[in-house]
Amino acid sequence: MSRSTDSFLTIADLWRLCATRWRWFVVSTVLCFLIAVRYILTAPYLYTRYATIIVREESLGKNTNEKNSNEFNQIGFVQQKNNVLNVVRHITSLDVLIEVVCRLESGNSLTEGEILDKAVAVQSRLTAEVGEMGSTIINLTYKDSSTIEAERVLSLIIQVYNEKWLLEKRLVTQNTSQFIDSRLRLLEHDLNIVDDSISSFKSRYGITELENVSNLYLQQQSKTDAEILTLMNQKAMAEYIRSLVEDDTSQNQLLLVNSGINNSLIESQITLYNSMLMQMQSHLEYTSGQNPLIVNLERELGSLRKNILANVNNHIRTIDIQLQSLRDYHGETTSKITSNPNQEKHLISIEREQKVKESLYTYLLQKKEENEISITYEVAPTQIIDMPNGSGKPTSPNRPMVLVAGLFLGFLMPVAFIFLRASMDE
Repeated sequence: MSRSTDSFLTIADLWRLCATRWRWFVVSTVLCFLIAVRYILTAPYLYTRYATIIVREESLGKNTNEKNSNEFNQIGFVQQKNNVLNVVRHITSLDVLIEVVCRLESGNSLTEGEILDKAVAVQSRLTAEVGEMGSTIINLTYKDSSTIEAERVLSLIIQVYNEKWLLEKRLVTQNTSQFIDSRLRLLEHDLNIVDDSISSFKSRYGITELENVSNLYLQQQSKTDAEILTLMNQKAMAEYIRSLVEDDTSQNQLLLVNSGINNSLIESQITLYNSMLMQMQSHLEYTSGQNPLIVNLERELGSLRKNILANVNNHIRTIDIQLQSLRDYHGETTSKITSNPNQEKHLISIEREQKVKESLYTYLLQKKEENEISITYEVAPTQIIDMPNGSGKPTSPNRPMVLVAGLFLGFLMPVAFIFLRASMDE
């Protein structure tokens, strides 16, 4: 026990050893200080630039289960299902930064790999953070050896993100417009046939009091008709979505969102599918289809299409069951009108078909008008609060910190060496 105590190196012993070798400290401190000075003189200066943007509320979208009294803000079928964290992730994604690099290097001939490397480098020097909790303000920070280049990069990042968001919104709007036009043409043809049937039937049986028959039917079955109408609208939308998913030639086509099918699960899956498809199409502009990222996205998209198809089929089956139940109830109430002639019953059946088609036609006309408004109503999803700015002093390297670290290291190295050597001698 005493031997262990005698052999222990005390602080006083270490101090005496260090004092006898003071020249080591002088040489080590001067050498580390010179190395620190050389690093400061040779290391490139990095300047930090800041920018602040606010995400517009209308670009964030709403939950499909929420009731909003102001339907104009929904702008038809077009609704972006994002939140502020999604915006932050998209702004800092390679999808945006690759486009930024391409614009920065527009005069240079770069390979795909060089563009990707530069985009990754930009991503490493870029940070994006949400302001306060629940806020839609995003703070962007970027470091570069050139203040002008840093400000240009921040401005381009905001510009490219806004353009990509508007492009995706425009594509979904155009897809919706094509769907509405095709459905309107079919409904116009069907309505003409129904109108001709009513006219022929009235002429054959000499029915002139069509309004009285209609009023009697509406008084007894208005609630049932409204429910049947709603379900048939939902079924029409669901069947169209199913046709798109089943069609192999439309795999690269965006699906409808907020289509009115009243199924939040399907809506959320379609939103995720559209986002992944836009991401894959954007990557395909700079890489081949053999890229593992593209292969993985295609596999995920295929799996997601199967899930959407299965859920849509289940939703249609549920609607069919509800429709059959309502029609059975409708048949029971209709049978109570025993005093009406058979031709009146037949006329009621034709009128019901006419009203369903007219209602769907009116609904689609309204959506078409809203969709046309959304085409012209293009507002960027973000607004700049603070333009890119910052101090003229470099933020890296931190000269005082580097010099202090050099002096500290110069003093610490001899102490560590002397201590280890004395401990090994003991």
